[in-house]
Amino acid sequence: MRNEAGHVSIKEKTYEIIKQRILTCEYAPGTWLNEDSVCKELGVSRTPVRDALSRLEQDGLIEIHPKKGSHVTELSLNTFNSIHDIRLLAETFALRRYGSRLDESELLRYLDEFTRLENQSSRDTRAIYDLDDDFHLMIVNATQNAFLIKAYQSIQYQYKRLSTCFGQQQDCFQSLSYTEHCAIISNCLKHDWEQAAADMEKHLVRSRDSAFRLLLENQALLQDMKNE
Repeated sequence: MRNEAGHVSIKEKTYEIIKQRILTCEYAPGTWLNEDSVCKELGVSRTPVRDALSRLEQDGLIEIHPKKGSHVTELSLNTFNSIHDIRLLAETFALRRYGSRLDESELLRYLDEFTRLENQSSRDTRAIYDLDDDFHLMIVNATQNAFLIKAYQSIQYQYKRLSTCFGQQQDCFQSLSYTEHCAIISNCLKHDWEQAAADMEKHLVRSRDSAFRLLLENQALLQDMKNE
């Protein structure tokens, strides 16, 4: 939110700072946030912090417990199972029903980007995740459904946390991903929405399996981060 002079409000700045600390796992999953400590860290009063926590609860990043405080939501198998149910419904639906709204020049740009990344010997992991996020959000944006898009963005926040916490450890999100994305895009360019949706489903199922494996393999690390 900007005022008439174009400056970002204190509330908006506070929200963005806390959100980024959660997404980068500076505030690790399961961490309890002391309101007074956060106010002191950010040099702001309680009002913008409380406003930020309320918004972050709507984003699915914070759980607020009356008279107890707030804690960063856990990265759990149940969470990611629920997320993937929504992703499978939303993204395959978007392709089948609204694929014709996708911009061909944008599809070609993503095809070039994924092809370029596949052929690079050294890859910027964060850039790969950001490109992946942007591509999938583009698909959902084709629905032009504000409620669905907002819900989907909160799902992306969970994936950003997962990739930040564990993404540097292994190539689970990248293996085969380029080929899968290119197959989806190629069928979109052919206007074969059924096949594009089928390819998307295959891609999302593999992504779910990778997320589950990461969580199972890193339970101890999650606990250590929570206790720091």
